[in-house]
Amino acid sequence: MTFKGFFIVTTLAIVTGATFASAAAPPKTAAFFHVVAAANVCGDSTVINHPFANGNPNAVIQVTYNAGSTNSNAVFVGRGPLAVYYDDAGSCALGRWIIYAIENTDHAQFVIGQRFNVFVAAP
Repeated sequence: MTFKGFFIVTTLAIVTGATFASAAAPPKTAAFFHVVAAANVCGDSTVINHPFANGNPNAVIQVTYNAGSTNSNAVFVGRGPLAVYYDDAGSCALGRWIIYAIENTDHAQFVIGQRFNVFVAAP
């Protein structure tokens, strides 16, 4: 009998009495539009409201401008880099994530109807 090619032989050790940690559950994720409204404005920032993010300081949040608007007469264009922070001190909305513009030197509020693309991953 002739064999061509090569073979990989592995051995398996069986350990009795050992326990193995289970793998972590995959994160919950969501992608949605955040719309600036009078109810979610806090100074020159806007407050995100989503069940995966609310009360979760370990959530991973990504935000980008969306050129669309809920106001059919306006199209908003991004005005610089955005950032998010978790409000754990209650300065705006305790236990919520806040969107603000980093280089918003004139401290203008976001405009009502302005939209943002938001991605949330909750471990």
